[in-house]
Amino acid sequence: DEPLVHERLGHEHENPPGPARHEEPVHHEARLEDLMGALEEPKTAMQAAPALFRRPLDHHQTGFAVAETLAHLHHLRTQGRIERTREADGPHRFERV
Repeated sequence: DEPLVHERLGHEHENPPGPARHEEPVHHEARLEDLMGALEEPKTAMQAAPALFRRPLDHHQTGFAVAETLAHLHHLRTQGRIERTREADGPHRFERV
């Protein structure tokens, strides 16, 4: 019998199902720092996503990755660590404060 692998996008580890891994503060802070490191210059969520998702992603996974990246970006924004800008008719870009 092979162990069950509960794979979450970006979390390729054997772990039990449920929110426990996502609630680890150390894990979240490390992911936020990875994202902060990618924001040396303004980036869209699509451009920033590889900081969190380092493996090749298919079309559907890319959509989920961008949504997850946006959630992290908005969290950083509410903390005052980054700001969001937008040029006329352009996408939102995020950068460190």
